[in-house]
Order: sequence, then structure tokens, then C-alpha cells
Amino acid sequence: MQSVPRTGSFLDEVRTRLGPDAVALDEARLRAAGRNVEGFDVRVPALIRARSTAEVQAVIQAANAWRQPLHPFSRGRNWGYGTRLGPDPDAVLLDLSGLTGLRLDLDNGAAWIEPGVTQAQLAAALEGTPFYADVTGSSADTSVLGNTLERGVAYNSLRADALRQLEVVLGDGTLLRTGFGHYPHSALGALYRHGVGPDLTPLFLQSNYGVVTGATVALRPRPERQLTFRAGLRDPAQLPAFIRALSDLKRALGMDSIVHVGDRARALSTVGPVARARAEALGTSLTRAETEALVGRIVTSPWTALGVLEGTRGQVAAGRRALQRALRPFGPVRFDAWRGMDRVARVAGWLGWTRVHALAWAVRELAGLTRGVPTRETLRSVHWPLQEDSPTWACPEQGPAGWLLFTPLMPARDGTVREALAELARITAAHDTPASVTLNLLTDAVLEAVVSLTFPLDDAAARDRAHAACDALHRTFVARGWMPYRTTRAHHDTLHTPGDPFWEVTARLKDVLDPNGILSPGRYVPARGPRVR
Repeated sequence: MQSVPRTGSFLDEVRTRLGPDAVALDEARLRAAGRNVEGFDVRVPALIRARSTAEVQAVIQAANAWRQPLHPFSRGRNWGYGTRLGPDPDAVLLDLSGLTGLRLDLDNGAAWIEPGVTQAQLAAALEGTPFYADVTGSSADTSVLGNTLERGVAYNSLRADALRQLEVVLGDGTLLRTGFGHYPHSALGALYRHGVGPDLTPLFLQSNYGVVTGATVALRPRPERQLTFRAGLRDPAQLPAFIRALSDLKRALGMDSIVHVGDRARALSTVGPVARARAEALGTSLTRAETEALVGRIVTSPWTALGVLEGTRGQVAAGRRALQRALRPFGPVRFDAWRGMDRVARVAGWLGWTRVHALAWAVRELAGLTRGVPTRETLRSVHWPLQEDSPTWACPEQGPAGWLLFTPLMPARDGTVREALAELARITAAHDTPASVTLNLLTDAVLEAVVSLTFPLDDAAARDRAHAACDALHRTFVARGWMPYRTTRAHHDTLHTPGDPFWEVTARLKDVLDPNGILSPGRYVPARGPRVR
């Protein structure tokens, strides 16, 4: 007979094992846990907070005994894809933010991090050391490990490439260490990812086979010289050729940083609200028009590429010359050292040039991302398409703006870029949903599009249009072979092709590693339905 979750009995066992404070059932906390920027209407059945790997094991053992589905989250800031929520509305949420272990191994350029460690905490720990951790443009309060397991894209790298070993509680409660980490005497755990025998680490990226409770990640050495470049594109019709030139440069220079190419709407919504908030803090109020005119001093092109050159002084100088030669035919090319931007901001502040200071301060704050300095200021861009101010800007799930992210990958070829942008414009116009886009050159051959679909969270009709647009984008792009590398909680099944051996094998692995199917049912791996007791 099919098993039925016995949530009450399960929670009683968790209280016995972890203590009464580990389980939250009061409506206020459950409503807060269920809030999300995507506009999903979900009632969370319960919330459990674990504080150690042993407690995670205890929760999973109890969940197996009572056949209770769980959805773990690191810090609950998976904005645009589901926030804290998984695909199964009956899953009890397992909060891992209490796992905050952080150990540096500076001899080997590595760090051990647990799910609750934030970008800000890791950056602070590394301050004054020869290393930094690459960061994303999301909040400083997001989980480093959570984003890494989602294959998040940082400013200079793909985060998953930094993984060395994982600690995982499997769906059956087994504690697994990957790489060389399962040998207690190994001196290589922080040095070499692959171990000996089958490499299990990649199994736990974008899967639901286990709960990752810790990881060793490689750090990036601080370079002798780092220079940020901004290259404008005057003629939007030349975007495919512009992308091709950037791709050629990335290959020729061996540039391992990711080049971000954003449209004007993205640039204005990123820099504008940060500059406006800074001016406001200094007693100068700016209207939207004044803010956009101020930012327009530096955002002069329909598209702007942002990237980083780093290495020795000679390498950076050579890269600068190559960039100027290749990109100046398309538009203005500017180079900024972080110290220079900091100097402009400070001098303008001393002279009382509030607007100049606010703009320079915003650019400096955002440019810090390329150096591994996270910020919360990027979250101000969320509400900007709808209104200038929001008292809840640092907590996007509280509104007023909702948004969905659509992130397909595609070849960085002329025709593909043109066709993909045409489809994006057609679909968003048909659904009356505003969108902004950044094109990230992940490699010299692969482009990621980050499409933000924005809507008022309290407007049901606008929310439904945005979701319909996101559905249409998934269908259209997948049909064209431009596959998303992440999806919202509502779109995992759009990736499954009936009869595809790949997805069949992932489901068979699920049967072995999580035999009762309790972890995040339906997350990427096809769900097989209720388990038999």
C-alpha cells in the first residue's frame, strides 16, 4: 500500500531529537517562510531549523520513518527561482542557516564552509589574506554553498568549478564525504577534487539525493593588478558582432573572468537606485528622471560590457591594449581601478559635490563585486522598475516587486544571439511583462542570458502574465535547444523528455540514495510518485 506522510508524528519525533525550539508551527513564522518573490501561493506545513550535521541526520532519519517529504534550504534567498520553496507544497522546510562552520586553509588556498555561511562572512574572514572568494551580484547575506550547489555564476567564475569535496547526508541518512574527504588521513582533501574511483561530487549539484552540510572550496589568489573594463555598444544591431569580438578576446587573452553584457534597462536599474539612495542619505533628493540622467553620464550606450582583467602588471597592460583595439570600433571603452573610483567618491564628498559623489560611490560599491566584496545594495534594483523607494528593499520577498528569473544557455554565435533576443522581445511583449537582460559570456563559446521578469506582487493579473511569459520562454527556448541551466520551482519538469535515458538514470540514482523519496520531490530529478512502505 502507498505510504501517507504522518506530519504530526514526524514533528513530534523531531522535537524529541532536536528539542522543542527546532520546530516552528505558528502561523506568523510559516507565512514568513512561505513568502517568495515569484508570487507562488504555498502554505508551508512546518519549518525545522537544524544546527549541525548530526541534527540534519536525525531529521532525515525521522522523515524516513514517517515518510515525510523535506525541502532543505541554506539561507532561503534563491530569489527568482523559488526563494525558500521546493516543487512539493507538502514538503516541510529544513532550514540550514544554523550550520555556520567556516575554516580557512590559507596554506592550500581553500575554505571549509557550511550552508549558513554568507558571502559577507566569508569575505570578512578573508580580509587581509592573499585570497578572496568570488561573489555574485546578489545580496551579501546569501549562502555561498547554496548558490554553488545551484551552479551559480559569480562575477569572475562558475562557482561549481571551485568545489573540492562535499559532506552530504544522503536521503537514507548515510553520511558521505566525497573526493579524498572520506579518508581520515588524506592530505589531499582541500587540494584535489576528483579523489580516486568514481567522482561523486557532481551528483549533488542541482539534485535531490542528499543534504549537503559542508564543502571545501578553492579560493582565488589576489592578483598583482586588477582592472575593470566597461565597453559600450553604440549600435544595437551590432550586438552579435560585439559578442563575437568579446568571445575572441576571451580566447586570445586566456581571460578566465566572465564578461557581463547588459542592456540599458539593466544598467539603469542596477546603478540608479544605489546612487539615488546615497544622495538621499546625504540630504539630496533625486527624482527618477534626475537619477537616470545622472547615471546616463556613464551609461551612454544601449548595451554595455563589464569585465575584469587581472594578473601581473604586464599582463593587464597587454590585455588593456588588446581590448582597446578590438572594442573601440563599437563604442567607448573605459578602464577603472577600484582605488581610482574610491578616490573620486571621497574627493567629491569632501567638495560637497553630492551628485558626483553619489554616482561614484554607487559605481565603486558595485565594482567591489569584481574583487570579492559583496554588497546588499544590488537588491535596490528589484523594486526600481515599479517605484523609486521601498522600505523593504533588503528583503525582496516582502514586496512590492515580484520577479522571475529565466536563465538559458546558448552558443555565443551571431545568429543565435539575434534570434534569442527577438524571441525574448516577442514573448514578453505578447504577455505585457517588462523584462531586462544580461548576457554573460561564460566561456568563449557559451553565453548565459539572465532575464528578469518584473511584476507587482500584489497584482494577481500582472503576476499571472509574468508566469505565462516565463512558461512560454521555457517552451520556446527549450524547443530551440537553448537550455536553461537553472529553473524556477514550477519548471523542473519542462526539462524532462519521455524515454530519455539520462533522466531515467537520475531517477534510478534517486531510488538508491533516497529510497523513500523524501528529499525535495520533483526537484530536477523526475518524481516517481508516492513510495511504498
